[in-house]
Amino acid sequence: APQSVPLALVDPVIDAVGLVAWRARRQSVVIAFHGEDLAGPRAPAALDRARALPRIEGDPAELAQALLNLLVNALDALESVGAGAGRIDVELEHREDELVLAVQDDGPGVSEELLPRVADLFFTTKDAGKGTGLGLAIVHNVVAAHGGRVLLSNAKPRGLRVELRFRVARGAERAGGAA
Repeated sequence: APQSVPLALVDPVIDAVGLVAWRARRQSVVIAFHGEDLAGPRAPAALDRARALPRIEGDPAELAQALLNLLVNALDALESVGAGAGRIDVELEHREDELVLAVQDDGPGVSEELLPRVADLFFTTKDAGKGTGLGLAIVHNVVAAHGGRVLLSNAKPRGLRVELRFRVARGAERAGGAA
């Protein structure tokens, strides 16, 4: 069972990005948070603004694992293009009673006919031997266990956008205050 605590959703994001930062650098992929390169000088201000958003109830380790799966999928997609560069944009917004965490890459995206199936268990769009088909299924399970939902769409002009939507914790104050 998830260890449910009030948390700033940006913290598992930071943990997951930290785990793939070396690979992103090796692939010349920029991981940006609200347009700011997370390796750049203005990243701390963007992260501080995100920390001021309302909290959700959740397990930080499970949420970091879900984010890690999304980032690895995005890096794999960008690697498959073979351009040796790319971009992953991460955004966190408070919309009504939800926090929306979006991860979007500028890779090849997924064909419209396959889009409804990509979260199915053991379904993969990767070459044989490259993927287990568990990544997005795990993301769906973690998000569902946290009372959230996952929305997948092709980004414009290209790439895949994954939105994780979580209900704001009942009576949650801003993350900077007492919960």
